[in-house]
Amino acid sequence: MRSYVLLAIVCWPFSLTGCSIDTFLVPGDGGDPGDGAAQDGPIPGDASDAGSNKDSDSSVTDGGGEDAAYKRAFVTDGTFRPDQVGGATGADALCNAAAKNASLGGTWVAWLSTMASNVVNRSTHAAVPYVLVDKTTVIATNWETLTTITLEHPIDHNEYGVQMPFDISGAGHVWTSSYQNGVYFYDSTQNQCDDMSASNTSTAAVGFINAGGTASGCWSYCAEWTCASGNPNEDNSLSLYCFEQ
Repeated sequence: MRSYVLLAIVCWPFSLTGCSIDTFLVPGDGGDPGDGAAQDGPIPGDASDAGSNKDSDSSVTDGGGEDAAYKRAFVTDGTFRPDQVGGATGADALCNAAAKNASLGGTWVAWLSTMASNVVNRSTHAAVPYVLVDKTTVIATNWETLTTITLEHPIDHNEYGVQMPFDISGAGHVWTSSYQNGVYFYDSTQNQCDDMSASNTSTAAVGFINAGGTASGCWSYCAEWTCASGNPNEDNSLSLYCFEQ
C-alpha cells in the first residue's frame, strides 16, 4: 500500500504541469526562435510540425548544401516590374519566397546582376549538375558549362514544375542584367533599370527561356528590354531565374 501511494505522489506533479515528450524535446516549437531554447530538430514521427518538417527535409534531399547531388533551377511563375525587383537583394528574396511557396526548401539566388553585385559572386559554383525542379532534367552538367556553353535544356519550368509560355511580346522573357558568365551587363548608354530598381526609360538585359539548345548565352542575355511600361509591344513585368545554392 505504501508503494502505491508513493507512486501516486511521484506522478501527480508531472500530470499537473502537463509535462510531455513534446515539452522537453521541442522547446519553443512554434514560439520565438530567438528565446535561446535548444533547437535540435523535430521528433521523428511527430505530426504536430508536419509543415516545417517537410520544408526541412526537402532542403536536404532535394539538393542544397555542399554534398548535394544536384542543384535545382526554375523561372518564376510570377512576373515583376523593375521597381518591384529591388536590385540583387530584392531579387534573391523574391526567389526564396517563390521556392517557399512551392515547398522546395533550400536557399536560392536570383540570376540577376547589378553594378555592385554580380551574380557570379553571390552563387555557389557547383561541380554537380543543374536540373529543373523535377530533379531529372539536366540544364547543365556543372557551373562551368552553365556559364560557358549552350544549355542542355532551357530553364523553362517554374517553381511548380509547369512549363512557362514564350512569345516575342514578353512572355518567357527574364530580367538578368547579366552575361552568361554571371557578370553585370554594362551599357554606357543605359543603366539597367537603375540597377533593376526603377521602371524608367532605360533598358536592361533579358534572357529568353526558349534559348536552351539553340543559342549559347541567349538564356541569360538575348536582348535589351524597356524598363518602363506603356509600350504596347513590350511588357515590363518579367520573370526571374532562380538557382539553388
